[in-house]
Amino acid sequence: PVFSGGVLPPGKKATVAVTVTKDAATPTDAPSTAPSDTPTDVPSNAPTDAPSTAPTTLGKITELKATKASQLTATFDSAVPEGTTVEVTKGSNKVDGKYTIDGSTVVFDATASFTEGKYTLTATLGDAKESAETDVKASYVADIVIKSEEALTKEIPSATGSAIAGKEAYIYFDVLNQYGESVKDKETVTWTLSVGNETKKVDKSLGRITVKVDKDALSLLNYGSSIYVTGVHTGSGVSVTKSVPVGMAQAVDSIEFAGFIYKDDPTKLVENLPVNFPKDKYVLAYRTFDQQKNPLEVSGKEIEKQELMFIADNALLINPDFNDAGTFTIDGVKYSAVTINPGEFAGKGGEVNITAVATKTGQRTAKNFVVGAAALLQSLSLEAPADTVASGDANVKLSYTAKDVDGKNVTNYETIVRSSNTLNLTAGAGVLKIKEENDGTAGIYWTDDQADNIYAENYSDSATDRFVSLGTTVIGGDNSNSILMLTVSPARHPVAIKYLKLNGDDSNAIVDKMETTIDFKSQDNKYLDQYGKELDGQASNSLGNNILEKYLKYAGDQRIRKIRATVDSNHDLLNLGEKNFATVSGEAITLKVTAKADGNRAKEVNVSYAFVTAPSGTLESSDAWENVDNTKSITYTVVPINEVDDPQISNIGKQQLVTNASSKNNFEAFRTSGSPSYEDKATVNSIASGKKADDSMSNAFSVKGMYKSKTVTIPGDWYEVDTASGSAFAINTTNGNGSSTLSGIRDGELCWGDLYDENSNKGTRIDAVKRLMIKVKKASTGDDADTVTAKVTVSDAPAVPAEIRFQTEWWKWDATDVTLLPNNTEIAGAGLNNPDPHFAVAVYDQYGKGYEESGFANGGWDYPENGKNFLEYTVSDKKESTSEFTHLPNSFKVSGNGSTCNKLKIEGAEIGDTFTLTATVPNYNISKSIKVTVGADQQTFIANKDSKSASWQPTNDLKADADKTFRTGKLGYNK
Repeated sequence: PVFSGGVLPPGKKATVAVTVTKDAATPTDAPSTAPSDTPTDVPSNAPTDAPSTAPTTLGKITELKATKASQLTATFDSAVPEGTTVEVTKGSNKVDGKYTIDGSTVVFDATASFTEGKYTLTATLGDAKESAETDVKASYVADIVIKSEEALTKEIPSATGSAIAGKEAYIYFDVLNQYGESVKDKETVTWTLSVGNETKKVDKSLGRITVKVDKDALSLLNYGSSIYVTGVHTGSGVSVTKSVPVGMAQAVDSIEFAGFIYKDDPTKLVENLPVNFPKDKYVLAYRTFDQQKNPLEVSGKEIEKQELMFIADNALLINPDFNDAGTFTIDGVKYSAVTINPGEFAGKGGEVNITAVATKTGQRTAKNFVVGAAALLQSLSLEAPADTVASGDANVKLSYTAKDVDGKNVTNYETIVRSSNTLNLTAGAGVLKIKEENDGTAGIYWTDDQADNIYAENYSDSATDRFVSLGTTVIGGDNSNSILMLTVSPARHPVAIKYLKLNGDDSNAIVDKMETTIDFKSQDNKYLDQYGKELDGQASNSLGNNILEKYLKYAGDQRIRKIRATVDSNHDLLNLGEKNFATVSGEAITLKVTAKADGNRAKEVNVSYAFVTAPSGTLESSDAWENVDNTKSITYTVVPINEVDDPQISNIGKQQLVTNASSKNNFEAFRTSGSPSYEDKATVNSIASGKKADDSMSNAFSVKGMYKSKTVTIPGDWYEVDTASGSAFAINTTNGNGSSTLSGIRDGELCWGDLYDENSNKGTRIDAVKRLMIKVKKASTGDDADTVTAKVTVSDAPAVPAEIRFQTEWWKWDATDVTLLPNNTEIAGAGLNNPDPHFAVAVYDQYGKGYEESGFANGGWDYPENGKNFLEYTVSDKKESTSEFTHLPNSFKVSGNGSTCNKLKIEGAEIGDTFTLTATVPNYNISKSIKVTVGADQQTFIANKDSKSASWQPTNDLKADADKTFRTGKLGYNK
């Protein structure tokens, strides 16, 4: 079932190739291996496909050595077979890490740097093992390098900016271990400088020494002057000395493009942009370097500081307006970033060169991005449905053929509705709508919006078809207007009865004296319209009118319509005449029958039901009525009570007794000075009643029997409490009615000791089991009767929550999963059961009644729009979809988790997401969970015009361009 509640950017799956552009191609004289069309007469014995055999035997390890501080490399004497596993140990301890195999080489990268000692690498293939050992020295400083050939500088302005307050010079260094790896951020070097030694600053992450002088010593950092630098690593004694001349002013000279960062998951760099990537969701990360290729401290404000300018040469693919996006730190590295947004036709894909220009040096750094194209809609044509379409029909699904620019058939909603080529819809009448289905495809529907007068003219025999033009145009595609002339027949109405339910037994057998009312508008009853389509009693048209009621109620100038029941000569058996008409009163359409047995033998009576019509001026003449179509003939059996076998009382659940002790925790808290005693008669004020999950009353029951394998209900006329046998219960019955109720406990049939344990410390409350004994008569007079018994559990404990149930589809209370439709990516508040009010949550007490405390009503339903807000809801096990139909990775957000439904809110929910919804009764150990799948958003549709939804739906006004508002506001589209 699919209900509304109430999440990978558009396109999602395309690859973005990134290529570094070069100023010139490098010529080569190497021979070409490209295929040649030049014929040759030189014979060749070389096979066309050289055979290749994968290795199967594990060779010997010829060398094992440490190649990095946390890396071992093993060399084998032959290629290492597939399926070989590798582990490294130090002593008896396994070293955590991962390995890669490349031919005869195995590289093991440990999670942490090695400590000094002996390490063993073992390779295993089946039963074969090969091991080798090596001594590893811990990482140590092997060299200190001063990288700067010149110390670039920067003037420091005064606070007012009108003068120079000082000057800085920058000297870059690196510290290398025995493997040539940089360890500058881990090791400490003591630096001594000839200038600014007391005020120097050392940045180990950048490998930079900052020399600073104030305005009175600016000459010390004049261009060409020297700074003598000495660095000593105390632990190893490694040192370096160098004279570094002062150079020009330092400036941003180049950048290194690092990749893209998705702002909702700023923990990693990604190489690719998705097709139709959303606006305001991605940034382009980079690092800056000076004229000597030394890294600069990024600020995230390089554009604002006028240090960099970014240019894009394809404004239709990438928006050329770049702005600073701050800084991001990923894996310990700090990056600057600029905004990266789609151009107007990003969905068409293509190439773009993005160039960063250093404003002070004029140096340019460029990269070429190739963004894959989303599918583009070329054409869409509608096809007439196979079944008859009638005036007043709603949501008629239309077949269609849609093709992309490559001529391929497409059904994807994304391509059809959100393509850069725009789809326009037109309709001569009604609403033509394309919506996203829960599988991501596009469904196309037409709904008629004719006024009520269709029920006057189009129900007459002379009514004719009308034609409605439905058009589609793909702007930017074939640009042609595809028109479907939809044939719309007169409004559908019932002409014949297919199935009619007499009563709850549904056996077409009825016991003497039973009264029943046939409800023609019941959803159980089935009709056929003039086109052969099945309608039930609740079928409605596009205007929300009940079709059966509208058809029968319309009183035109020419004809009137009714449902007639024609009964054979045994019509008295049902207390009907030979010809009877269903009663139309208010919204009800009914026919009341009462069974009247004739003697002691069952008899049959045939009733022919038909829709009939007659001229309005001759209604009193029964001969004027004519059948609209075929009749439905049903044979009923009227059963005298003496032919009913094996009477049984229906199952009765636990009953709540209301006594003077009900509000107490135990019996001792109720009585005073030993009175009343456990042996005293319990005073029962009433038996509480309430609705159960099946909409019946908790204290109701019926008596049923069998007639020739058919189950029949016995009316209350034929049974009574068997007081002589000691029934504990009194009952209420109504003649002609098949349902009775427990009304109370008979005097003297229950003592306090039945409800409370005398042997416990304080008289603990317990359940009691009492008998309901019913005497079912065999005839109207005489003592011939059957006594039937039912055991009923009772307690005077107050009602408390005992069970939570989820409802899906009317009165189906055992749902384990449900699909909820978000509204603008939100599932919140009333969204738990709107716009289709089939999904609901209810609380039941230990007696099976709807728990009605804390403002509950309607059998304990937790309907948020009624302000109950009693249950607490928790969202867990959330899993965001990564399919091609989702757009926003890492966007599923929950607020108010564990709170009531008026506070719980899910944002960023998208088609295909899943989660578990758990409802809990506060202060009770009661909860229930249901698996939820997120379906298509309620806003994913377009139409030819604005329209209205049903009045109980949360979004009553349906805008024709709903999807545009949704995708630009929520999914990051720019058009």
